Amino acid sequence: MNFESRAQWLVSGVYTFAEKAGGTILSFLSFALLVRMLDKEGFGIWTQFFTVVALMELLRSGFIRTPAIRFMSAATKEEYAQVQTAALLLNLLITVVSIVALSLLALPLSRLWQAAELAPLFYLYTFIALAYIPFSHFESIQHANSDFKGVTYGYLALRGAFFLFIVTYWFLGIVPDLPVLAVAQAVSILLGAVVSGIFARRYLTRVSAYNKKWAIDFLQYGKYTLGTSLGASVVRNIDVWMLGSLISPVAVAIYTPAVRVANLFEVPANSLSSVFFPQAVKKLKEEGLPAAKRLYEKSVSLLFAFLLPFVLGVIMLSDWVVWIIAGDGYAETVPILQVTMFYGLLIPFNRQLGIILDAMGKAKLNFFFVLRNALINTVLNYFFIQEFGTIGAAYATLLTFCLVLLINQVYLHRRLGVEASNYFVYALGYYKSGFGFVRGKLNKMRG
Repeated sequence: MNFESRAQWLVSGVYTFAEKAGGTILSFLSFALLVRMLDKEGFGIWTQFFTVVALMELLRSGFIRTPAIRFMSAATKEEYAQVQTAALLLNLLITVVSIVALSLLALPLSRLWQAAELAPLFYLYTFIALAYIPFSHFESIQHANSDFKGVTYGYLALRGAFFLFIVTYWFLGIVPDLPVLAVAQAVSILLGAVVSGIFARRYLTRVSAYNKKWAIDFLQYGKYTLGTSLGASVVRNIDVWMLGSLISPVAVAIYTPAVRVANLFEVPANSLSSVFFPQAVKKLKEEGLPAAKRLYEKSVSLLFAFLLPFVLGVIMLSDWVVWIIAGDGYAETVPILQVTMFYGLLIPFNRQLGIILDAMGKAKLNFFFVLRNALINTVLNYFFIQEFGTIGAAYATLLTFCLVLLINQVYLHRRLGVEASNYFVYALGYYKSGFGFVRGKLNKMRG
C-alpha cells in the first residue's frame, strides 16, 4: 500500500470514526435524557417506534446505498451519472412504498405491541421518510467517492439538532409528547441533509436519461442486499419486538438501556465497515481472494483487540453504568447488560463477513447467511422470553451469535483459508504495538 493510499485510509477513518462516535454519543445523551423524562411505558413505545424507523432506513440502505456505492466506485465517467440517476429514482420509489406499507400496518402493529400511541407515530413517519431522501442520496454519493467529510458533518448536525431539542425541553421542565418527538426527528434529518448536501455538490451530476440497464442491475443486486438488511434488522430488533408483544412496552424500556450501551461498542465496527467496503471492492478487483482473507483477519482482530478491555470494564462496573445512563428504577437492567456485553465482542466477526461477501459480489450468499441468522434468533427469542422473561431476549441473542460464529468460521476456513489462530496472533501484535507506542511516549516524556 503506497503512502497516498495509507493517507486516504487514515483520513477516511478519522472522519468516519468521528461520525459514528460523535453521532452515537449525541444519540446516547438524547436517550439518557428521554429515559428520565418519559415514564417506562412511554419510553418503551418510543423505542418500538424508533426500531421500525431504523428498519425502514436500513432497507433503504440495503436496496439503494450498498449497490450505489459498489456501482459508482467502479463506474466510468459516463456511467457515473446514469448510476446516480438510477439511485435517486429508486430512492423515491422505496420511500413511497415504505410510507404506504407503514400507514397500512399502523393499527395492526399498535395492537400487536399493546400500544395504541404507536399508530399516530407511524402516520407521522411520512415526514421522516421524505426527509431521508436527500440525506441518504448525498451519503451514498460521498461514500462512493471515499469522501466522508460531508457525511460526518451531516450526521453530527442531525444528531446534534435532535439532542438540542431534548435538552431544551429538559431545562424547561416539559415532558415532550411522542408525536412532537417524531416531528423533531424529521426536522433534524432535513438539517443534516442540508449540511451534507453542501459537501456533496462536487459529486452531483445532472439527472441523466432513464437507463433500463442500471435499473435492472440495481434490482438484481439490491434484492439480495435488501434482504440482507431486512434479516440484519430482524437479528438486531427481534428481541425488542417480541418483548413488546409477549410482555409489554415496560419490558422494552427495561431492556433498552442494555442494548444502547451495547450499541456504543458497534461504533468501531461501523466506522471500519464504512471505510472498508469501497476499499475492499477495489482490493479484490486488483488482488483477488487472497486480499479477502487478509482484510478479514486483520480487520476482525483489530476490532476484537480494541473492544475487549472496554467490554470487560463494563461487565465489572455494570451497576454503576446502568445507574449513570438510566437513573434509579432500572436495577433489572444490570444482568441484561452483562449478557449483552458478551455478544458485543462477537459482532465484528459477523459484520466483517457480510462486508467481504458484498465486496466479492456474493450478495445472494450474504442474504442467505443473514436470513439463517434471523430465523435462529427469532425462534430462540420466542422460547427464551417465555421461559426466562425479559433477560431471555439477551440469552437468545447471545446464543444466536455464538452459533452463527461457529458456522461462519467453518465457511471462511473452507472458502478463503481463514485461520482462527490468526485472530489471536494479530490481536496480540496490535496490543504489543500499542504498548510499545505508549512506552516510547512515556520514556520520551521522562527523558
